[in-house]
Amino acid sequence: MNKNFEETLGSEKMTLKSFFYAIRTALCANWIYKNETIPPVLFREMYSLIDDSYHSKLDTLITLKSERVEKSNEPVEADLIHLVKHIVNENNSFKDKLANRKPNPANFNELFLKTLK
Repeated sequence: MNKNFEETLGSEKMTLKSFFYAIRTALCANWIYKNETIPPVLFREMYSLIDDSYHSKLDTLITLKSERVEKSNEPVEADLIHLVKHIVNENNSFKDKLANRKPNPANFNELFLKTLK
């Protein structure tokens, strides 16, 4: 899922929207691997996966994205692009080691019925 977004990182085709697609998908995969839970919806809740030095830079980009058109070609600092590539590389290093679990329909049905109540 991340491959298409990763290819635009640092290129002229990269927009703030594509940057956030790339980092969100990379962090979500990393979250699932490390926490074995569904990743949070709120982006900032995944900050625990990255060094504190990136938090304010990402917050600035989030604000910028909300103030401008999502397809804005605002520059993204090289260290943030490197961060995404690093997370993707980390994810790729463990993807083949993951257990291939088959989904359990009974668990899904239970959750579905619980949600309906």
